[in-house]
Amino acid sequence: MSELLDLFSFPSGKIEAVKALYPNIIDKQNSHLIIGKFNHSSDKETVRKLISSF
Repeated sequence: MSELLDLFSFPSGKIEAVKALYPNIIDKQNSHLIIGKFNHSSDKETVRKLISSF
């Protein structure tokens, strides 16, 4: 999934992709790779909260 996020130019698109795809991720223990695709700490925190809700 982290490679797929590289296709998005803006964080909002990446976050929407995480919302849609994360429930189907098998290796959830590697979520740090997904979080690492975001540059701003606020976006990283948003993704952390999103991931923890699944």
